[in-house]
Order: sequence, then structure tokens, then C-alpha cells
Amino acid sequence: MKTFIFIAICLVPVTSGLWCADDPADPTDLLTRVMSRLANIDQSYIIDMDQTQTGKPDVHREFLTRIGWSGGKIRQSIRIDYLHPLEMKGVVFWEHRYEDQPRRRWRTLPVTGKLKELKKTSDKSIKKNGFDFSELELSPQMIRSHTHSIIGSDTLLNRPMLIVEFQDTTSRIKDQETKRLWIDPERNLIMKVVITDDIGREIKTAECTGVKEIDGKYVYGTIEIHEKKKKQNILMRIRDYSFKKIDDPDIFTPKDQ
Repeated sequence: MKTFIFIAICLVPVTSGLWCADDPADPTDLLTRVMSRLANIDQSYIIDMDQTQTGKPDVHREFLTRIGWSGGKIRQSIRIDYLHPLEMKGVVFWEHRYEDQPRRRWRTLPVTGKLKELKKTSDKSIKKNGFDFSELELSPQMIRSHTHSIIGSDTLLNRPMLIVEFQDTTSRIKDQETKRLWIDPERNLIMKVVITDDIGREIKTAECTGVKEIDGKYVYGTIEIHEKKKKQNILMRIRDYSFKKIDDPDIFTPKDQ
């Protein structure tokens, strides 16, 4: 279940400690625009997701994601409500993002509705649960801890892309993965991600196969995710997008349901 939660979480823009580069060949400016694309704009949307995996039953999930911004100690609040399957209806997930401290996450338990704080929120603990959508999330911390450069260009959905390559400089050499991002520089959207292992084998991909324009802003419509080692495929459809301001901040307060 954690895989589905974090896929929804990572559609959320991340902006904190942003900076700009003077070198036009440095992709930092482009990455900054990607991170700040929807900053300070409340959002809500529904994700329909189908997962297939060799040797396992097909899985379908639906959940409602709402994002609110604040000028206080909590910079950004996120709430995800499970809509399907029925046995998960009523389960809620929250995340609070702060300016100067690690993010915190909570969820309610099925059946009882009791609130539980999730202590393990590192990227490694998330990825142990399967492919998650964090591959399409950028953060200032990620840029600082990775080398990155523009290595070429391409075309996706009849639009020009810049390809940015990331390498994690904090991992042991044998554990290092290389991540390549296909970015639409006009719309500031990450359209494709390809991850290879330390010897260059492709292990994970995520690609946006459909884009929507809502109120003059471009958002993801459909996304396909493939993890080769697990033989896992995920199709995501994002619908009912809204940028209306969320007037009830109390929905972002973690509580028993």
C-alpha cells in the first residue's frame, strides 16, 4: 500500500532553498523552474492506478489528493484519501513539509481508523516497498547531493526535450544509479525518467504519455511506470484536477477517522 501513497505524494511540487546558476549549460535553472512550477497553488486531483506484475493479481487503486500551502511553520500540507478498493475507503494519509526540519507523515489504520505516525520516511525506506513516483520528484537536497548535466536532446509527444543526467555522489560506487530526465523546458515538466544501475543496465522507467492543460497550467494526464526487475507495470490516470483554494485548513490536521 505504501507504494501507492508515495506515488501520489510525488506529484507534489517541492520548493525550498532554490537558487539559480549563471552558466547556461548548467541545468540548475531548468530544475528550479520544474520544482517551482506549481508552488503556492492549492491543488486537488484524483488518481486512478492499475498495477500488473508477473505472478501476482492485478491491483486497482483510486485516491483523492489535496495540497495546501501556508506561510507558517508548516510550509506545505498534503492529504490523500483512499477511494478504492472499498476495504481501504476511509484510510487517510497526511504529510507536512517544513522549511527547517524533516517532513512528517501519518496515516489512519483500516477498520479502526486510528492515527499512526510513519517514522520511516527516508527515500530508501520508501523504495524498499516497490517502484514509487519519487523518480519524478525533484528537491534542492537532491540537486546538492547529485552531479547533474545536460547530455542531449530528444522529442516526446512531438515536443522538444532536454535530457539531464543525475548521479548520486553520496552512494558507494557499486550502489550508484544513474538517472536521466527528459524535461520539457517550455512547460517545465519532467516527461520521462530512465534509471540504470552501476553497470548501465536499465532497471526502471517512468514516462508521461499524456498532458492536460487546466486553467492555463500543464499537468500530468497519464503516466506509465515499468520496473524490469520486479516485472511490474503501473498505469496512472490523473483526473478531476482543480486549482481552487482549499478554504478548510482543518482537513490537513492528522486525526483519527
